[in-house]
Amino acid sequence: MNRTSLVVKWAGKRISYAAWGTFLVWVALSTLLCACGKREQIVTVYANMDTGIAGPVFERFTEETGIQVLSVCQPVPPDHATLEAILFDEKGRPRFDVFWNRELLQTIRLKDKGRLTPVAPKHAALYPDAVRDNDGTWYGFAAGARGLVVNTDILLEEQWPQRLQDFTKRSMRGNTGMDDPRKGTTASYLACLFSLMGDADAQAYLQALKANQVVIQTGKKSCVEEVAAGRLSAGLTDSFEAFSKMGDGAPVAFVFADKHPKSFGALFMPGSVAMLKGASHPKAAKKLIDFLLDPATEQQLADGKAALFPLNTTYQGPHPHGPIPDHRMPVDFIKAAARFDDAQRWIQNEFVN
Repeated sequence: MNRTSLVVKWAGKRISYAAWGTFLVWVALSTLLCACGKREQIVTVYANMDTGIAGPVFERFTEETGIQVLSVCQPVPPDHATLEAILFDEKGRPRFDVFWNRELLQTIRLKDKGRLTPVAPKHAALYPDAVRDNDGTWYGFAAGARGLVVNTDILLEEQWPQRLQDFTKRSMRGNTGMDDPRKGTTASYLACLFSLMGDADAQAYLQALKANQVVIQTGKKSCVEEVAAGRLSAGLTDSFEAFSKMGDGAPVAFVFADKHPKSFGALFMPGSVAMLKGASHPKAAKKLIDFLLDPATEQQLADGKAALFPLNTTYQGPHPHGPIPDHRMPVDFIKAAARFDDAQRWIQNEFVN
């Protein structure tokens, strides 16, 4: 297993950072769990989120319920095989109670492998059918938007790209980037494109990007950082990273790609939450899932630095970053999850190499 940046927190306090794999993490978890007497007064969570975003949510949960949260946060999502090794031991037993994922497709794939257990959160009915499982094993919430980050010192507003296809124009040649298409929300986003466009059109689009010398970055933050530094004029990324950089005062702006009626529609990739099958603290896990899906928590995440987008139907806005596009990409996330492996094989063999 590759080295992974992990942060382990107990009751809001950092215990370990930059651990090697999950072995040392699980040692820390096991030690702390054995020292705790009230089993249902704790809940263990693996979160593909930055601690600056997840931490305040967990702290408020503890304040309101008295349940301590033992969390492992890994901002950059791992590949699926590594994810399973993090979540489950060699005998298939869960290392955590709850999985909070910053995207949805990998969570759906865990459900397909029988790794999740159904739960009935009290706020489930507030969420559209498209972002919650019919069997109650996963729930989408607090979405990030896929789009374009632009350097406002380099490009005038009338020059900002608006569509995915704009990155294939001659004027953008060699001056644009994208996050690594094999990782995280970018890999899931491309699976959505393959599902929506069909293999031939999706492959043709990526080949056009490659021919136009798009620069593939090594991680999610590097694309935004390259644009902010002026080494690229624009990049394909997600709102999560772009809004964080904007909050730091960098000369960047975020464009909702293809939001106009004649385009694909803007893609909002839901975050997701699920209880792992065989969770040691199911009652506490259920309470945490209830809490995460509470509209007040989505509001907290919208008001934070990452400015995630609430999906519950009671949300009225306004969002900190202006109007949310009405025209959205009509993605069937279950079908997109089924296309994930085939899309990745082609991307690895024909696009990245």
